[in-house]
Amino acid sequence: MISDMVDYAPDGGGRSCNLRFRRAFQDWETGIFYDFFAHISSKLPRGGDDTMIWQLNRSGVFDVRSFYFSLLAAPSVSFPWKSIWCVKVPKRVAFFLWTAARGGILTIDNLVKKDLPLVNWCCLYRCEEETVDHLLIHCKYAHTLWSEVLRLFGVQWVMPKNVVSLLSAWWNWLGSHTSNVWNMVPACLMWLIWKERNARTFEETERLVDCVKSLLLRTLFEWISPTYEDPLLFTKMQGYGYGYGYGYGYGYDMTRQLIDPNMYWFAIPNIGSVLKGLSQGRKEVLSFLNRRRYKEMMLASMEKKRLRFSPLDMRFHLRDLIGSGHLKTVQTSTGLLVRVSKD
Repeated sequence: MISDMVDYAPDGGGRSCNLRFRRAFQDWETGIFYDFFAHISSKLPRGGDDTMIWQLNRSGVFDVRSFYFSLLAAPSVSFPWKSIWCVKVPKRVAFFLWTAARGGILTIDNLVKKDLPLVNWCCLYRCEEETVDHLLIHCKYAHTLWSEVLRLFGVQWVMPKNVVSLLSAWWNWLGSHTSNVWNMVPACLMWLIWKERNARTFEETERLVDCVKSLLLRTLFEWISPTYEDPLLFTKMQGYGYGYGYGYGYGYDMTRQLIDPNMYWFAIPNIGSVLKGLSQGRKEVLSFLNRRRYKEMMLASMEKKRLRFSPLDMRFHLRDLIGSGHLKTVQTSTGLLVRVSKD
């Protein structure tokens, strides 16, 4: 009975709750405890028998109609199915993201619910319990990666409290415009965080945050390559990926640039500018290098609607414009680049 949980003052001057909890509170539960008592303090029984009241209608009596309409009420955040199934990512990544949005991936808190005797702590930063939302969003390790991504895109944003809210808000650049690259980021980053967590748990290996940043950009670039149709080209992200991943420097910031979607050149080592057009000749390229005091730069080509690294394509006339003595082909994991030198 509720009345058994209330202590009455001997002189009848007041009442107080006397609740007995099964365990001590965690630090993060203290606020919930205070909110709970503040909520019930004004509704202590004032005498009389306990009764059950149905709060969904004025009569206080249960009826099927009010219960039915309560079930039809739309949730505050709808399930973000577009952010999962309409994004051009590998199918296993999409299924992982769907499971994570439903809170079903096997983090330690979910394993504990299955009666497995495990110590619940996050292996990425070793500071808090491992839950789906903590691991993929709020862990300091994950938060550093999210902050870097937002910085590269030039976005300032407060991270939502859970995966569903993040995916719902993230879709189509926070609702401002459509972008295949932007929509891929949550799936790519959460997938890499999950793989890093499993590598630390089962293989006892770990990557530094900087290594995961580089892997994120290269993975995005690989996923974009066969399906890219967006005329909004993230040329600086591509340059950052090569520069960071292959040791050419990390001087790029993510900004959006509407440029000619046919073909372009971009420089790799710490150069924030993009060489555009087909009319660039030896004089212009070498002048670009001289102004920035670099001895060499990297060039790549792009074809509309798909990425294809063919820098020696005759349409660029690089051999004729610059001279074969200044060109050197560089093989990378994603294709060919051309190193152009002054000498």
